Formats: sequence, C-alpha cells, structure tokens
Amino acid sequence: MPVVTVDKIEVTFEKQPITNACKWLILIKVRKKNKEKIALIAKTNHKPVVNFLDNKINIIKFSNKIKNKIIKNYK
Repeated sequence: MPVVTVDKIEVTFEKQPITNACKWLILIKVRKKNKEKIALIAKTNHKPVVNFLDNKINIIKFSNKIKNKIIKNYK
C-alpha cells in the first residue's frame, strides 16, 4: 500500500442506527492543495479501535498527550 503525503486528514466514526446493516461507519477524507477526496469508507459491526501513539525513535508508546493534542482540535 502506498504512503501518501496530504495537507489535511479527517477521520469520522459514525454510530449507525439499529435499522442499518452495520453498527459503525468509518470515513477517511484527505485534502492535498485544493483537492479533497474520500480515501476510505468502511463499515463494521465491531466498535472501532483508535490508537494514539508517540514515536520516540527507539520506542513507540501509547500517549494521552498525543490524544489530547488531536482531540482538542474538535472541542
């Protein structure tokens, strides 16, 4: 899978109503320059797992600091 560089990335986790065929819809949208496109749409019945990691070169660990940095953009 190729790794692409983008200017902006948006990840949406959407809980679906009971009447839908799946419980969760995950949407990943990317923007580069003035072009925006949906990179991935996935549906699942399992709750999505989200990891916030800090790469310290010699070790990668879970990080609330990184989580807070990302989440504060949406409050």
